[in-house]
Amino acid sequence: MKNIFLVLCFCLSTAHAGTTSTTYTYLSEWGGPGTENGKFYFPYGIAVDKKGNIYISDYSNERIQKFDLTGAYQTQWGSKGTGNGKFHHALGVAVDSKGKVYVADTLNSIVQVFTPAGDFLTQWGGLGAGDGQLENPVAIAFNRTGQVYVVDSSNNRIEVFTATGKYLSQWGSLGADPGQFNNPTGIALDSRGNVYIGDTKNNRVEKFSPTGKFLAQWGEKGEGNGQFNSPGGVAINERDQIIVADEENYRVQVFSAAGTYLTQFGTEGNDNSQFKAPSGVAVDPQGNLYVTDWVSDRVQKFKLEGK
Repeated sequence: MKNIFLVLCFCLSTAHAGTTSTTYTYLSEWGGPGTENGKFYFPYGIAVDKKGNIYISDYSNERIQKFDLTGAYQTQWGSKGTGNGKFHHALGVAVDSKGKVYVADTLNSIVQVFTPAGDFLTQWGGLGAGDGQLENPVAIAFNRTGQVYVVDSSNNRIEVFTATGKYLSQWGSLGADPGQFNNPTGIALDSRGNVYIGDTKNNRVEKFSPTGKFLAQWGEKGEGNGQFNSPGGVAINERDQIIVADEENYRVQVFSAAGTYLTQFGTEGNDNSQFKAPSGVAVDPQGNLYVTDWVSDRVQKFKLEGK
């Protein structure tokens, strides 16, 4: 672990009218490659519950690991397989308002649900393109009533379920037009229930109403402010700002809910505040931001300044 007392301030913030400027500063990190407790082999999805527990999908170690807000290891569960509580390269993890942990078990094409301690509760899905079926689900989010939004990546759609897995609705199809997707991999909901999708191969973020009505989009392939190269994980902070892991640009970008570019941080590398492949992003109850680095096998923690 690198020195957690080293704090690097990124003064790449952009002031916007009527609000505080947005700046994230490096706080700490944990992880490293390996199979031991607290180590990772391609960490991807990340979620934080109301109590401050952090859950990370450890993709190639076929497990979910649980940490506290300092990165101290708590527990883990999972192994490779197809039975209850087993995974085949699970990418997404999310926690609902009751503390239940939902896992997008990607290559098994199911969603599995667990207690905070990792006890299996239920599962749904199954390989296919029909209503309620899935093909490579990668991310999960919830609205305020507890409905579950699943990014069904290879079917290029969003499916909506009840908390128990009953199919409700869907939207999306393969393409580059508004409301279509090409390998979407990130999802987050704002305080109004609007849905933001990291549309990875279209190099954009799309915004929808809670019922899936297309509202807006932004981004295109490139390295400039507001451009993307394989955007993935999406999170929303307490200011309803949209945080996007811009994976192949080795950075994190932040936008207003309308898609206005605000700031960014990160460059390519393995030092503090650098990334090799930022993938998952999540915000804790104190507003701190956590970023999983798919290639560097670590998690970095950042503080939102000006709170």
